[in-house]
Amino acid sequence: MLRIGAIQIPNFAGKTGVLRSIEHATPQIIKAAKDGARFIQLPEAFSGYSYDPEESWPFLERLEDGDCPDPKRAPTTAALASLASKLSCYLGFTLLERTNSNEVLNTFLLAHPNGVITKHHHKASPAAFENFIFSGEDKVPNKAGSRLITLPGSALGVEGKETVRLGIAICYENYLEKTWHELAAIQPDLILAPHCGMVPVRSVVTPQRVMDQGTALLNSNGLSKVLKCPLVFANKCGPFFSKMPLPLYRHFDAAKLFFDGSMFSGGARITDAAGELIARSQSNMDAEAVVTTVALSEDKFTQERSTILSPMDVESLKKTNGFPAAGTIADLWNVPLGKKFIEKHKANGLLQA
Repeated sequence: MLRIGAIQIPNFAGKTGVLRSIEHATPQIIKAAKDGARFIQLPEAFSGYSYDPEESWPFLERLEDGDCPDPKRAPTTAALASLASKLSCYLGFTLLERTNSNEVLNTFLLAHPNGVITKHHHKASPAAFENFIFSGEDKVPNKAGSRLITLPGSALGVEGKETVRLGIAICYENYLEKTWHELAAIQPDLILAPHCGMVPVRSVVTPQRVMDQGTALLNSNGLSKVLKCPLVFANKCGPFFSKMPLPLYRHFDAAKLFFDGSMFSGGARITDAAGELIARSQSNMDAEAVVTTVALSEDKFTQERSTILSPMDVESLKKTNGFPAAGTIADLWNVPLGKKFIEKHKANGLLQA
């Protein structure tokens, strides 16, 4: 049994994003730790999520693996590492980092109880306008096994289990078939699913049907059910506003309609190995901590698990976790435009080293 927490906070970006994110998250992290959580999952892009490079790139953090982070080079990471040390717990989160080769990645980090930070998986597939802000696996391949974190069971307070295997799937990755196969192959005891998942406002380009589809996707428990594995979902909450990265998008009414007034869906939750909801946030608008105890190894499920998904499993996940075709089609132009945009600014602009 593992005592685990999921945190949701509003989104803050730009100059004050780091401080305000920490300010809103800290009371919730302390609350979860006092409630016995040994592992606490925070949302994706913890220090701020924006499609505007001017709100993202000036605040990128430089991170070293297996070290106590420098507050000047990585203020968010340093603050969370200090908090994990004070509370004697693990904190999982992602943020945007600038690598030594001047690439921008959305990286999953783990703050350990001793104040050390370890780098793990970076988001393999940016979604939509994320392609204008950070790169994915095609630019910087993940190391083999990057989705897997192995921790001592004793460090997590889990009796009778020498090691605990944690699988990482960052937001959009949860809805891609490639990720489903990779998670099945590593046989995690628990899936960590940090999100910046939002539902757009209703408009000409986003009718109620699209909104309902997005809401259902973000509330799906299909992945834990098919993989027979508990899952912790930590998301941003409240409104989302962002400028678009290109003049084409800044002044295109459809894009403005789609994003202005969009809402992060909140809904921090934890599901068990049967895909049943066992804990969920009460609000989709306010900062909140959700804490519960999950069983990591129930014989009736672990004995049935396989490292290979059957065609039936894949079809089942396509129904519950498959990303809408409209989003996939949109990336036919977002991906190449975004790559060109980033490369341009590496040579001349906000991304100069």
